[in-house]
Amino acid sequence: MLNQRLISNIFKFLGILVALWLVFELVASLAIKIAWFEEVGYLSVFLKRLSWKLGLMGVTAGSSWWFLGGNLRQADRHQWHTPPSDVLNPPKRRRDRKNASRQLLPESRGFGLLMLLGLVLGFGGLIAMMVLYYGQMAVKVWTPDFSLAITTPSLSFLPELLAQIGRQLWKAGIIGVIIALILINSRFWLRAIAILLSLIFGLVVSGNWTQILKYFYLIPFEREDPLFYKDISFYVFKLPFWQLINFWLG
Repeated sequence: MLNQRLISNIFKFLGILVALWLVFELVASLAIKIAWFEEVGYLSVFLKRLSWKLGLMGVTAGSSWWFLGGNLRQADRHQWHTPPSDVLNPPKRRRDRKNASRQLLPESRGFGLLMLLGLVLGFGGLIAMMVLYYGQMAVKVWTPDFSLAITTPSLSFLPELLAQIGRQLWKAGIIGVIIALILINSRFWLRAIAILLSLIFGLVVSGNWTQILKYFYLIPFEREDPLFYKDISFYVFKLPFWQLINFWLG
């Protein structure tokens, strides 16, 4: 019990350090951009873009946390609690009446240890893969690749194979760490993961702020596609917006 609490405190401390580092990086980057846009005379444009991003991130992250946190609160409210002693050991008369009534009701089937462990590991692995997938999506949105690198075939099979295995092992390591944290302190880490997923959804939606602006400032092309008979502007201005909403809700 003491070791579990110590490990949980260590990961909490590391999480706080990572959060402080991210906040410092964000503030530093924001200060540099404000100074640069003010120097070139486009500070109002930058502030307008920043207000859209912050607003979208706040609405998306808040709505996501309202949904995920609400589900966690409902699960915590309806979870199994140890009944009081008078329920476990009722008086003799009450016990006789209860035994007589229980004979008329079917007994519920319990979960075995292996089945329960499999369910916990399965759901923990699913949550870990969700965090990893949506985290990678957020990184792709906020760090676009503008390089023009040309891929060439590797001359050696073994180094390329080892590199590919290494690129996948860190993902398995992250999944294993998240599962272990959920097993150590499920209540705290499930809430932490819900907050993290809410922030990731906010980052992805705010990073696609141009798709949302295009939806609200649609310009018709006055030409229809020959298959669905929709104005071509639908595919340029509206479809990316609905794909983004589908990603968020899906």
